[in-house]
This record gives sequence, C-alpha cells and structure tokens, in this order.
Amino acid sequence: MYTPVIDFDVPLADYSPTFESLEARVAAAMAALVDTNNLPAPNEVDEKDKHKAREVFLGNELASDQDLASPGMVVYLQSLLSEYDTVVVKSAQQMRTYVTNNLLKETANPDPRIRMK
Repeated sequence: MYTPVIDFDVPLADYSPTFESLEARVAAAMAALVDTNNLPAPNEVDEKDKHKAREVFLGNELASDQDLASPGMVVYLQSLLSEYDTVVVKSAQQMRTYVTNNLLKETANPDPRIRMK
C-alpha cells in the first residue's frame, strides 16, 4: 500500500468560515446586546459604524466577528435588514394585488377569446 507524502503545508484561512446567514449572525449579536442591556441610543451610532454596516448590507464587505462586536454597527445593520424585509413584503403584496386585479379584469371581458375560463 502506498502512503502519499505531502511536501508542503496548506495555508489555512485567516478566519474560521461560517455558513450562517448575515441575518442569523446579526440577530444573535442583537440578542446578546439586549441580554447585556448594552444597546446604544440611536444618536450614539457614529458614521464609521453606519458606513461599515452599509457596506456589509450591500455585500461589498464581509462582517467579521470584530465588526459584529460593535453595538453601533449591530443596531444599524439590524435596522437596515428589518427595513429591507418590510420593503420586500410590501413589494410582494403589491405584486399579488396587481396580478389579482388584472385576472379579475380579464374574467369580466365579454369576448370569450380573451376571457379566462
């Protein structure tokens, strides 16, 4: 039986990879802030945290554990994610209403070629 010999070391990643979603990581960080009662006031979030949170939200940067240790960034990122969820839900509701209204319009057409059965 042949045993291969590896002549070189494989470099490891600088960080341990995580397969959790950004939403799950932010929710866990937010829960930790609430548990420790360490929530910053909205006016205490500085521009550096806001900029970093926007970059992470847009996908331009990855959120490191050090980033998610900053209370200001966690609060701002949580607000961006919840606002995005609200917009997506509202958009989906508008799309369903639009499609339903158009289907109702087509069923009321007197021409049987156009009317849906």
